[in-house]
Amino acid sequence: MANRLVYATLAAALLGLATSALRSDEAPYRAPRQDFRSEQDPKPTPPSDKDQPALPPDGAPALRPIEEPYVEPVQRGDLPERYGVRDPFEGVYEVRERFHGGQPAPAGQGYMVIGRRHIIVHFMAPGPRPKVPLVRAQVFTWTRADNGGMVRMTSVMGHFDDADGDMLIEPAGTVQIRRFEPRQGVLRVHQEGGGWIDFVRVE
Repeated sequence: MANRLVYATLAAALLGLATSALRSDEAPYRAPRQDFRSEQDPKPTPPSDKDQPALPPDGAPALRPIEEPYVEPVQRGDLPERYGVRDPFEGVYEVRERFHGGQPAPAGQGYMVIGRRHIIVHFMAPGPRPKVPLVRAQVFTWTRADNGGMVRMTSVMGHFDDADGDMLIEPAGTVQIRRFEPRQGVLRVHQEGGGWIDFVRVE
């Protein structure tokens, strides 16, 4: 009985040694290496006959090629105003009332356009002779003469008529100093002799 136990123990030990020897001889398992490099893009294939437009039927004219649509350039005239401050006087005005020597006078009709650098005026009012209206049309360049309402106006071109109806030319370069006074919805432009013209803004 004792011999059998010794033989069994010896056999188990030999079997364990053989198994460990076999395991040491085996190569360790390694997972296959994967290549994650991106493949090169395939070369473009040349166009085939299938990519070409179909030929017209016999005797029929070919269709003309489709042209690129025409795009009209957009004029951005508003851009300069984004980078500069507009003067409060700028705008389009219409004559509302006129006073001469502090007394009301026939207003007639008239407009004044104040731009960034130019003033354009056109007035027409009844004159001493019923059939001869008083007319003035003139273009000025202008700048502010002070921090208030004084404006320096330099004549570029213009003409006006006198009481007899004779047309007179305003010499270029003539300088006028006028006071522009904003008053309760109107722009009052003071004239010589204590008169003034009230304008209402229309644009």
